[in-house]
Amino acid sequence: MILSAKEKQIVVAIKTLMAQSGVLTMDELEKFGKEYFWSYKLNWNGGIESLQEKGIVFKEEDRFSINPKFNDLARDFQRKYYWVRFNYNQWYAQGELSEAHSALCKESYGIDLCQTGMMTLKQIEYITKNIVEKDSKCLDMGCGSGYISEFISDACSCYVVGIDLMVNGIRIARKRTQSKMDKINFYRTDMTQYKTEDKYDYIFLFDTIYFISHKDKFLDNLQNMLKPKGKILIYYSAWKDKDTLFTPDKTALGSLLETMKFSYEYIDFTQDERKQWETKFHTLLKLKDQFYSEGNDFVYDLRMREAEEFTELAKNDELFRYLYIINKI
Repeated sequence: MILSAKEKQIVVAIKTLMAQSGVLTMDELEKFGKEYFWSYKLNWNGGIESLQEKGIVFKEEDRFSINPKFNDLARDFQRKYYWVRFNYNQWYAQGELSEAHSALCKESYGIDLCQTGMMTLKQIEYITKNIVEKDSKCLDMGCGSGYISEFISDACSCYVVGIDLMVNGIRIARKRTQSKMDKINFYRTDMTQYKTEDKYDYIFLFDTIYFISHKDKFLDNLQNMLKPKGKILIYYSAWKDKDTLFTPDKTALGSLLETMKFSYEYIDFTQDERKQWETKFHTLLKLKDQFYSEGNDFVYDLRMREAEEFTELAKNDELFRYLYIINKI
């Protein structure tokens, strides 16, 4: 059966939420979709109706569920993280070779580390100059193509393990760092399934916790991976629709840390965040022709789609960013 991209997104969202809370309403579905698929979420208008016509989705009163006959199909899409995985894999492959993307990173972030998220040089150097100690052991969860992992390893003379689910990201990272395997290693795995007997001084989550469904269980598991004085470092952006309150203790993540009674402190990087999005937006306008001439219109469209959304949030004072430093319990 052929499904459109938006239908596949909806199937993934319903299947994931059913595992958490049973059948769900359209409001719950839309809210989850914005958080899970982020700026890659398509317009779902008409998608539910077409899935109902195909018999894949049931509706009882105002609540939706997957037809049990299609559980295997839904599970397959869910397992592949269909839309997010497709975009990031293609992004890593194309962005890596793009001179336009390199120029964008240098201008927007202050350094070209082939960033796909929000990590500026200022944010990375805060960690390398103020937190991570020499010869420490670190775990970078959701490392992508590993440039930031490598930067931290080089800057702090520390050992870093980077993990990510994306095939292209890990392939690129391993190839580039073959001569540094005594200091840095990369593994392809789902960070929610990662198990190890090793203990770490620092665990990094740089713009990756948004994709975790059961954040409380996930953070508890990370606590078990820390050495006695270890720390979890989470860069987290809060914005309208994903978060309802924006002070550090009231964001979705901050509220969870308060509920779990974790000991933590935070550093406010809101102004740095807003500046990089504004810079990125204007830089993209200048680089559009170069992206397109390279055949990297896909990369340009993704980056501009993000930049338009977040620049508007910043203008409306609806975008905030914090580094959460969580202590070992």
